[in-house]
Amino acid sequence: MRKLMKNLVDYIFIFLYSVLMFFLWKICKYGSWRYWINWIIPVLFLILVCIIYKILNRNIESSRKSRRIKLYMFIIVTLIFGGMIIHTAIPYNGKLSWKIDEMLNHKRVRYVHRNVFDDGIEGLLEDLEKKFTLPDKLYVDNELLIRFDGDGEITKLEGMIYGKDEKGKVNSYLLSFKNKKLEVWLNKDAGFELDENRALDPMIKLLKKSKYKKEIDTWKKIYGDVDFGIIYYGLKEFFYSDGIKVLGSKKENDEVFKTLDQGGEVKANALSIFIPDKEVTPINFIIDPEIISSETRNAQLEEEVIEKSKGEDSWTLDNNTGTMYTFLKSNKNIGFRLVVTDAALGSRFYKLEKTSDGGKTWENINSNPFLDGTGVAEGIEFLNENFGFAGLQGGSGEHSEIYVTRDGGTNFEIINLPYEKVQNLPEKGKEYGLTIENYKYLKMPRMVGNKIYILATPDSFEEEGIEFYSEDEGKTWDVSK
Repeated sequence: MRKLMKNLVDYIFIFLYSVLMFFLWKICKYGSWRYWINWIIPVLFLILVCIIYKILNRNIESSRKSRRIKLYMFIIVTLIFGGMIIHTAIPYNGKLSWKIDEMLNHKRVRYVHRNVFDDGIEGLLEDLEKKFTLPDKLYVDNELLIRFDGDGEITKLEGMIYGKDEKGKVNSYLLSFKNKKLEVWLNKDAGFELDENRALDPMIKLLKKSKYKKEIDTWKKIYGDVDFGIIYYGLKEFFYSDGIKVLGSKKENDEVFKTLDQGGEVKANALSIFIPDKEVTPINFIIDPEIISSETRNAQLEEEVIEKSKGEDSWTLDNNTGTMYTFLKSNKNIGFRLVVTDAALGSRFYKLEKTSDGGKTWENINSNPFLDGTGVAEGIEFLNENFGFAGLQGGSGEHSEIYVTRDGGTNFEIINLPYEKVQNLPEKGKEYGLTIENYKYLKMPRMVGNKIYILATPDSFEEEGIEFYSEDEGKTWDVSK
């Protein structure tokens, strides 16, 4: 009887061990330790009772076969749940993986030098150096944000800095300071590419050279006891002069403002001070500005649009100038563009230009491709060097016209569709009480096989309409059935 009881206790022990391993897996997978501990404690107590019973009855031996079966059961349970627990330690597979990552890569740093007026950014680096060996040259990923009170005491800091260590590996430090704790997440050899435009050194120079504290004092008098902020971007592009303060000579300052006022661009390392949650124009301190004239900038933008257009299957619009580009699919050196020559009351006049060298030079082909028509270009597409279409839409978006050329753009003629052949309107149009006169917006033609299709719709947004087709390069048209 005692032997039977001991065997029963052994199997109960294995069952309780299985339950315990299951609970441990649940904790490793999903967390919630406080919830599961209420279940684990009773199980541990019962396991302890079983162990004590086994010790007290250790002289009672089970058969060899029984011992082997119980050993196999114990090993199987251990392997199954042990493997499941190990799996939760693999990144992103469970709560345990995050705890391991936190233990290995998460550190807390005592942040002592946290007055931005007195310590600048060097104070932060000094405190980090006590815990880590920082790279000699550091960079900022995206931006570095610092918030502080009127006395300069930092209340919040967020950002990531990174750099190469002595072995050439990139180490990154994700920083977060709030509630008087500086949290640092390490991600060694993070795969960052060192970006000289994001170097941290200019921020140190900007903090020392700029009189940002004077600006903060001025704001304090106006807005009282509020928090202030600093953002360092690294190299930043500027197109407007609002809020810019150049840390350089008067000549350099004048040149920056003149360039921006004339539509140019300025690139410079920038430090921005602002008041969070206030409608106050930030002040951007910049040093060593790269000045780009409006002519150079427009040329760069044009080159970008041209390269983009070469990769498109249809036309590309330059939103800055209103010019519309298209290149032949078979030869990217040959392209056409509609250039705005004049504009009035929302309507534009265009000329057609052609390039044979991939957009380096352009030749005027037609000064009046739309035959005195005005509006906004809907599209332009050439199927070959001679045969192409151009569309012109009205300002209301409820009508447009398609023009066709068969001599490379030298001459255009308007396409007239046989509306008189239309016998049935789309069902949706009937529901809204539309008539044939409402279908005056012509979508740009599309080629399918040897047929060209044009869809007439009530407006530029509608995709259901009356379809016309041509089998002779747009000379004659018929209604699709």
